[in-house]
Amino acid sequence: MGAIEVSIEFNEKALAKFQEALEKALKNASEVLVVECRKAADVYTPWKSKDLLNSIVYTETNGVRDGWGYNLEDDYAGYQWYGQRKDGTHVIKNHTLDFNSNARTRWTEHGAITYEDVIVNAVIASLKSQGLEVKRA
Repeated sequence: MGAIEVSIEFNEKALAKFQEALEKALKNASEVLVVECRKAADVYTPWKSKDLLNSIVYTETNGVRDGWGYNLEDDYAGYQWYGQRKDGTHVIKNHTLDFNSNARTRWTEHGAITYEDVIVNAVIASLKSQGLEVKRA
């Protein structure tokens, strides 16, 4: 059997329009991902005065919000995240649950694992709302 040669040409305007639509869809999906991950993490964030919840820093790349986090160099945030002080003393055995009964160390990881389906479905919905056909693997 011989080789088959196929040649496809795309109209430059159509290709540019497709790329623009895809970039918009991905930007929106990135924003949704950040928001949904943040909401999931908030369920497990330890707090008394909400300083930790209010100290979140968002990151952007090329104008697209693509992440968020806490300054773990801050004594309180680091202590809560790692479950102990920087010098290894004062290991947290139990978080104060009076203010958040779900509080724990590494709260973003717990949120992402627990709410994985909610997060993924929200991102898929965002992509579908932009006209993309998306199926979960």
